[in-house]
Amino acid sequence: MVNICIRRSIYVLRSRSLALTLTSTRTASTAASPSSFTVQFLRNTCGLSLDNALSTSKTLQLEEKKSKKYEAVLSFLRSRGLTEAHIASLVKKRPRTLKGSVDKTIKPKIDFLLKNGIPDSFLPDLIAANPFIFSKSLNSHLKPSFDFLKCFLKMDEDVVEALKRTSWLLTHNPKKRMQPNADFLISEGVPVSNITKLIIFNPRAILQKVEKMVDAVEHIKRLGFKPSTLMFIHALRVMLCLSNSTWERKVNLFKSLGWSEEETISLFKREPHIMGCSEEKIRGAVNFFLNTMKVNPAVIISYPKLLIYEPTRTHRRYNVMKVLESKELISKDRKVGSILCQSERHFLAKYVTKNLDQIPGLMEIYCGTGSTTSQ
Repeated sequence: MVNICIRRSIYVLRSRSLALTLTSTRTASTAASPSSFTVQFLRNTCGLSLDNALSTSKTLQLEEKKSKKYEAVLSFLRSRGLTEAHIASLVKKRPRTLKGSVDKTIKPKIDFLLKNGIPDSFLPDLIAANPFIFSKSLNSHLKPSFDFLKCFLKMDEDVVEALKRTSWLLTHNPKKRMQPNADFLISEGVPVSNITKLIIFNPRAILQKVEKMVDAVEHIKRLGFKPSTLMFIHALRVMLCLSNSTWERKVNLFKSLGWSEEETISLFKREPHIMGCSEEKIRGAVNFFLNTMKVNPAVIISYPKLLIYEPTRTHRRYNVMKVLESKELISKDRKVGSILCQSERHFLAKYVTKNLDQIPGLMEIYCGTGSTTSQ
C-alpha cells in the first residue's frame, strides 16, 4: 500500500513538472518568435533592437487589432518632443506605456509636469529616464511629490536640477522616505537651506531608508560634525553611500598608509569626499605624493583635497614645478599643497603663462604633450 502511494505521488509530481515545462516552452516560443506582431512592432515602430524586442515580448504581448492605439501613444509622445532614441529607451524600461490611454493616463501627467515648471526641452529626457511616471496616480502620488519638492526647492530651475540627477524623486512616495528624512534632519538642527542643497546636489540622499539616514547622522555627529554647518551635509552625502564595513575598510586603508585613526578622521572632517574615493585612487595618490614628490604626510592632512584631484591634474602641475625649480624660478621650500590646490586660472597665470618667455615649451609640459627632460 505504501509503495502504491509513493508511485502515485511520483506520477503526480512528474505530471505537474511536464505541464510546467510545456507551458514554459510554449510561452518562450511565443515570446521568442522574431516574426510575431509584438516583436515586429517593437523593432519597426519603437526602435528596439531584435534582442531587446525579444526580451520585452516575454512580458508584453501586443494585439495587431489594437495597433492604432499603440501608434497613437507614440504619436503623442513624439508631438511632445520625444525622439526615436527617447521612445526606444522608454519602451524598453516600461513597455506597458504602449497600452496606456493618451487622454486618461499620459496627457494629464505631461500637462501637469509642464504646468509645474518642467521645461519643454527637459520633458523628453525626464520621461525617457523615468517612464514609471505614467504608472503613478496623479493626485495621490505625483502631486504630493511635487508639493514636497516645492517646499524646499522654491525655484523651478532647482527642481529641474534635482530631477536631472534623480528622476525617481517623482515616483517615490514622499510619505515613506523623503518627508520623514527631511523632518528628521530638521529635528537634528540641520537648516532648511542646507536640506535644499542636499536635495539639489545629491537627491538620492533624501530617498534613503529612514533607518539608514538616522545611522549616518548619528555617526557623523560622533565624529564631531555640527548639524548646523554645510560640512555636515557634505559628510552626510558621503556617509550615506558607505556601509559600516566599507567605512572601516577605508579607515584601515589610511592606517596602513601611515596615518593614525585620529589623523584619518581629521582628513575626513576637512574633506569628507575623500572617503568616497576608491581604494585604488587613494593608494595611487598617496604613493605619488609620498614617494615621487616626497611630500610630508602632514601636508596631505593640511590639504586633503590633494587626494581627490584627478592624477593627470597633479602630475602635470608637478612637471611644471620641477622645470621651474631647475631654472630656479621657484624655491624648493615652496608650499606644495597650496600650489597644487590653486584654481586652474590662478596656476596657469602664476606658474605657466608668466614663464613662457624663459621656458617656451612650458605650456606643452603643462598640457602633457611636452617633455621635462629637454628643458
